[in-house]
Amino acid sequence: MKILLISPWDKRRRRYRTISKKLIAYPPLTLPMLAALIPPELNADITVFDEMSDKKLPSEHFDIVGITVITSESGRAYELADHYREQGSFVVLGGYHVTFMPEEALSHADSIVTREADEAWPALLRDFSAGRSVKQVYEGGQIQSKVVIPKRSILRAKNYCLADSIIASRGCRNRCSFCSISRMSSYMNRDIDDVIEELKMLKHRIVIFYDPNFFSNKEYALALMKKMEPLKLHWGATATVDFGFDKELLSAAQKSGCTGVLIGFETMNRNALKGVNKNFYDPARYGEAIENIHRHGMSVNGTFVLGLDSDTEEDLVGLSEKVRSLGIDIAIYFTMTPTPGTDLYKQMRKQGRILTEDWSRFTQADVVFQPQNMSPQRLQALYYKTWRETYSIRNIFRRVMHAPGKSFLSKLAVIVMNIGFKFMGRDKPVKEKE
Repeated sequence: MKILLISPWDKRRRRYRTISKKLIAYPPLTLPMLAALIPPELNADITVFDEMSDKKLPSEHFDIVGITVITSESGRAYELADHYREQGSFVVLGGYHVTFMPEEALSHADSIVTREADEAWPALLRDFSAGRSVKQVYEGGQIQSKVVIPKRSILRAKNYCLADSIIASRGCRNRCSFCSISRMSSYMNRDIDDVIEELKMLKHRIVIFYDPNFFSNKEYALALMKKMEPLKLHWGATATVDFGFDKELLSAAQKSGCTGVLIGFETMNRNALKGVNKNFYDPARYGEAIENIHRHGMSVNGTFVLGLDSDTEEDLVGLSEKVRSLGIDIAIYFTMTPTPGTDLYKQMRKQGRILTEDWSRFTQADVVFQPQNMSPQRLQALYYKTWRETYSIRNIFRRVMHAPGKSFLSKLAVIVMNIGFKFMGRDKPVKEKE
């Protein structure tokens, strides 16, 4: 059986397609996980195509083509699905967008997998291989604490930065209105010993955890980090602001080799946080949390969302300066994007505030809704302005000089990441050649 696994990427967008893409392109886990879930008794010949980095679309015939779909890349995913169906392949679609827009996906697929693929994807493949009737929908069920080890060897390592990626937990306990993670996956921690064994298998000593919130289960995180200490890793993960006030977690993270965390600060506006079910944050204490994290030798990558309902032009005009004053080492900005599967999408659609359902624009860089306090055009202009100001040469230099850690390598890491994100912010459509 020949199987092709695809992660599509819209070639009309600039993001991750700039000259600096390798500086911030961590190895993905979706395709390696799907490859690892293929039952060994099928003796499948597996090919992968990560369109973000691979250039030549495989042209040979495949028995099954599996395509993972996020909203912004769904149009391209459907193009690829239609292409391979015309070639006689059995096409399966899965992922976030498919889970929340199943009827749309089924018009381009022979079968779909919703939610997590751990049990559903192997079941589909066994049905297909045995000649049984393949269902149109395979719904993922409860996931287990013991998961398969991703088949990382299927990726072309030269296409990504010199790091490895891994997960220790899935799902999220928070229910922010603009996020669909908690609706896609139930919360789960992997067996700690399994995580340690997988870490020992990795080629690189730089590791990124893709967990939505690595420190969500404090007891689990402390136990895992304790066992990570002998591995001498340099690792990073996603956290929430409260991590910056927990001395026990900060100390354990430092001892185990954590060099940086990504925190979704979202906004400097307290009322805006309440509007997206994130009122457990207090922007007045962001600076204190960042100082605490820096004091433990870790950098802070902060993300912000522009266009929350309480945001005014005045809030956003000076955002880059406010962010600079916090001492964040790397800042990333998104336009608020109400994607299918989120409470925000349901609310805005009911209010008639969704301006388009051209999913290719749902990149978190386009304004696709009607803001409360300004025009869509003004919000778009402020988004680009904020990126431009934040990543001026002067501000990059300031961040590098104040970054935690005195070694050349720690400064170099901040420089590299800042350069990478400087170009990522210019996520405008590429003009088609006439």
